[in-house]
Amino acid sequence: MKKVISCLIVALLICASFAGCGGGQSSSEPASSAPPASNASSAASGSGAASTDVAKDPVTIRFSWWGGDARHEATLKVIEAFQDAYPYITVEPEYGAADGYNDKLTTQLASGTAPDVVQIDPSLMPSIIKNGDYFFDLRAEGFDLSNFDDNFISKRSQGLYSGKQYGLPSGAVATTTLFNPALADAVEIDLTKEQFYWDDFIEWGKKVRAHDSGMYLFGVNTNYLATLVTQTMIRQVTGSTAIVDEKMEVVLTEEQLTGIFEYIKSLYDNEVVPPVSYMAAFSGDNLQNDPNWIDGKYDFTMTYTSMLDVFISAAPDVELDVGLLPLVRDGVDVAYTIGCPQNFSIPSATKHKEEAFLFLDYWYNNETSMLLQGSTRSLPPTSAARAICAEAGVINPLVAKAGDIAEACSTEVEIIDTYSFASEGRQMFIDAVEQIGYATMTPAQAAKFVIDGLNGLIK
Repeated sequence: MKKVISCLIVALLICASFAGCGGGQSSSEPASSAPPASNASSAASGSGAASTDVAKDPVTIRFSWWGGDARHEATLKVIEAFQDAYPYITVEPEYGAADGYNDKLTTQLASGTAPDVVQIDPSLMPSIIKNGDYFFDLRAEGFDLSNFDDNFISKRSQGLYSGKQYGLPSGAVATTTLFNPALADAVEIDLTKEQFYWDDFIEWGKKVRAHDSGMYLFGVNTNYLATLVTQTMIRQVTGSTAIVDEKMEVVLTEEQLTGIFEYIKSLYDNEVVPPVSYMAAFSGDNLQNDPNWIDGKYDFTMTYTSMLDVFISAAPDVELDVGLLPLVRDGVDVAYTIGCPQNFSIPSATKHKEEAFLFLDYWYNNETSMLLQGSTRSLPPTSAARAICAEAGVINPLVAKAGDIAEACSTEVEIIDTYSFASEGRQMFIDAVEQIGYATMTPAQAAKFVIDGLNGLIK
């Protein structure tokens, strides 16, 4: 509960700081301009200043990544800017599609021929770490981590293993909420000034329907109810995910899941959410195409920071805002999650350690680099980068605000659950919620269906 209170205080301060400056800036500290304490002693400053070294022998380092055209273009611009700051260093880019990248990288690491700076799939990192000491520990090397929230990077998915920072996140992806302040004001709902709870939605939903029978409080489809809502509530009720990989068991009980599914049923029964039959046309990640969303007929939804721009663009005539997650009363966790799409690491076999550290420091801590990258690797991974990019108009201020709230509230303990979040596990939850919506399964039957299915996945 202390975590809930502290999260609420910090998140409200973030909301207030954005409101006070029109949503264009955060209260974050500016990017660090000090050089890192690592062996790379002449890092670029926050203003992109060149190295103070008088003369250096030419050095070429290699940098590998995968991605689409927008990511490639932005990365090449960062490389060009870095080379302008350090004329003696040439960065040789090695990039392409994701196909075959992991196999190639593991072969290179094993043979000692990997590039000097590498982008890594977080799901690949555990097996690499298990098989050898292939990367520098950035913390031990004194890499400047001052722009990172330590809680964010102190997780395995963000590159920390047994206290060693073998990688850093390339970006951030968080669960967030998006709401319509005008509709909230019209029905006297306050989604900005104090924490609210899932059970508040029942009465609020009735208010919205009484205000306009063509509107609903919560615009959500079965996919989002099954993943964002149900999985969030599971974490808030239990302090865990449905399955803990390390234990190889379903820790969520059938009774707990029945209670959550009873709540899902109450959302349908009380018309808090649209009928499942209507939302069938807008399943998956197509919720933003619903005409009711476009016309501002929903007050609230849940999504990911990576989808915020899509939702906002789909409703250009609706003034929207981001805010806190609803909580379970007397819950044990706030269930904010913030993850990353890729890690960046420096292989320990590099022959150009100093230059590799210089480049990675420029990548994360230089303002020019932050602006050039923007959101090409999801939300920028540091509050400093989010603030700088939001102020410059490189990313939407609401996206930056959502990231700051999630970072301030993210759970300190990381629990890995690759089963219930994999396609088979996700589909079980989706099927169960759909059956509840159509009243072809009771919450108890749906809970048994999911728990039995998850146990089958493990076996």
